[in-house]
Amino acid sequence: MAAGWPWRQGNSFELLADSDRIFRRMLEAIAGARESVLLEMYLVDSGTVARRFIDALAGCAGRGVRVHVLFDSFGSLGLRAADRRRLAGSGAHLKFFNPLSWRKRLQNCLRDHRKLLVIDGTLAFVGGVGLADEFIDGKRGHLAWRDLMLEISGP
Repeated sequence: MAAGWPWRQGNSFELLADSDRIFRRMLEAIAGARESVLLEMYLVDSGTVARRFIDALAGCAGRGVRVHVLFDSFGSLGLRAADRRRLAGSGAHLKFFNPLSWRKRLQNCLRDHRKLLVIDGTLAFVGGVGLADEFIDGKRGHLAWRDLMLEISGP
């Protein structure tokens, strides 16, 4: 037992190292959701990657899947208002963690750096990628940022 949580049998883990594969697996999982999608992200910028995820999340919400999205307020400054409206207007529950305010002063530094996707309570992705085109080769004139995600399935 680690940190008070019992180990459960029947779980599987797969390390995903290629951003194309990471995004493809995450989008396939969202498309296959039947009950719920929970997405928590720090870095979210409007562009190709964000558009694909907004399309997938809106599709889920449109077919009656519960979709809950939490983006960090600072990390998602690059997400255009039109993309925010489109996602919220699709029926997805969209919230922003710790909205920036001059009154908060140093509390503005408290950020949500999680990168987590949970599908139907049985499939999860956790790691370091964000929903930004910097993770795609050739976008914005540079090599892609590299990061990992862990795909976890089971009880």
